[in-house]
Amino acid sequence: AALIVATGVLVFWLTEPAISEGAEASWDRFLRSKLELLESAARPTLEGGESSALEKTFAGMDDNVARYTVIAADGTVLADTHESPSVMENHAHRPEILEATREGLGGARRFSTTLSQDLRYRVRRVDRADGTSLGFVRAAIAESAVNKQRDSLRAALLRGLAIALGVGLAISWFLSRRIARPVRDLTQTAARIAEGELALEPAPAGRDEIGQLATAFRQMGATLRERLEQLESERRELAGILRSMVEGVIAVDDAQRTVLMNDAAGRILALDPAEVSGRPFHEGIPVRPVAQLLARTLESQTPGESEVQLPGAPHDVVIQVQAAPLRRQDGESAGAVLVLHDITDLRRLEVVRRDFVANASHELKTPVAAIRGLVETILDDREMPEETQRSFIERIHAQAFRLGELVEELLALSRLEAAPQPAGRGDPNDLRVAIRQAVEGTAPLATEVQATVELDLPDQPALVNGSPESLLRIAGNILENAVKFTREGTRVDVTLEEQDGRIVLEVSDRGPGIPRAERARVFERFYRVDRGRSRDLGGTGLGLAIVKHLVLGLGGEIAIGDGPEGGTTVRVDFPVGAPRE
Repeated sequence: AALIVATGVLVFWLTEPAISEGAEASWDRFLRSKLELLESAARPTLEGGESSALEKTFAGMDDNVARYTVIAADGTVLADTHESPSVMENHAHRPEILEATREGLGGARRFSTTLSQDLRYRVRRVDRADGTSLGFVRAAIAESAVNKQRDSLRAALLRGLAIALGVGLAISWFLSRRIARPVRDLTQTAARIAEGELALEPAPAGRDEIGQLATAFRQMGATLRERLEQLESERRELAGILRSMVEGVIAVDDAQRTVLMNDAAGRILALDPAEVSGRPFHEGIPVRPVAQLLARTLESQTPGESEVQLPGAPHDVVIQVQAAPLRRQDGESAGAVLVLHDITDLRRLEVVRRDFVANASHELKTPVAAIRGLVETILDDREMPEETQRSFIERIHAQAFRLGELVEELLALSRLEAAPQPAGRGDPNDLRVAIRQAVEGTAPLATEVQATVELDLPDQPALVNGSPESLLRIAGNILENAVKFTREGTRVDVTLEEQDGRIVLEVSDRGPGIPRAERARVFERFYRVDRGRSRDLGGTGLGLAIVKHLVLGLGGEIAIGDGPEGGTTVRVDFPVGAPRE
């Protein structure tokens, strides 16, 4: 529309001068033709003839459009169509007369005092045969008539241009509507696709360029849906892998903002991955050694590794952190990825292993050293009294027995660890029988420490799928420890009952108790809470470790809690036994 309007304005601007010139040329031709007619009519009068013929000619030329005048060579007005010659002044000095005197033809535009309006004059000199001037004939037209004709032509041009513009604008509106509607539909569809509505497809728009564009949009939408489905599938696979990983994974961008943290990393660091995502690393994960490792990795663009110890309950958490830089295809840094391994159990097992080696060496060394010292004393003292020698031999026998007991229990523990007993193995046996046998076995010890054992056993058999030897060893060891450590003159309570499909055995003493921090380690080999007192009371330090393996092998659980009067309660529960098919 703007182009059409601009074209119309340009056409009018180029055409209007020609219209003005054409209007003036038309009137000039009109006046010249009238001058020729007027000259032939005025010649007889100018040559001295009667003026009646001239008046008759003037009467026929009165068309209310032009003014006609005949002027003598001296400037006297002889005839005029609009004024009486008698009242008209001499015209010898008029511009158009002066020009006609020189050139033969003259013209001027000036205000007529006679008619009180602007006129356009044309004058022709009338000559004799010898070339001398007889006078002048003059025709004039009002300037308003020329302007009126020019305005009429301009109006006609404007009407034509308006009609052309109207038709052109109507056609352009129709064509632009025809083109713009599908383009607008495509634009709206593209905007909705950009917002995520990939299932939308543009309506068919023919086979022209718009139709080809709509087809390209449909193909683009299908390709985008396919790519996004593929990306979503890969994202779900990656999320599943990250969720199933035991190791913690943290990804950061080159600005050290956390962009990903899996659940394992959240558990290891005790953080919520949703709250950490998008935040600066040092704010979301305030672990200084890890932040320092990340900064070194991003700065050097080389992998790094560090071991971090975090305070926690009931014990500290040890984490092995590995950092590796990430790069884009152009080689620029894209951030880094951190992999966290919780090696707390590994480090704890290493401590247990070291303690076991040290404790086992110490426990074996003590009887061996005692036996060697006693034997060397007997060999060196040939005259040793028989009673002293017998005392030494009895002590050697006791130490040898202790040494054998240590080796036997180490072998038993090794066999249990190498090939643990499957849960529920064996036929069901009554745990009450094992408890009574254990009470009989610890009776001498109970008498020695002046302790009593009180039983609270059910009337019905408490069946557990385990061998009588395993059940006796479990009950005997727990009861023996309770009797050893209870205070003199106190009571040891033994309770057996069935709870929610489980057989529960509880043995409570009234001894010094076990600190909470130590309870997780009492099942370790050779571990003693009070080493001096434990060694004085005897035992190998392997009993509870063997008990734990036996209980777990039978599908049970064992735990240590607070007992009455500051003592200790050992709780063991087994699944209710049933005959094997």
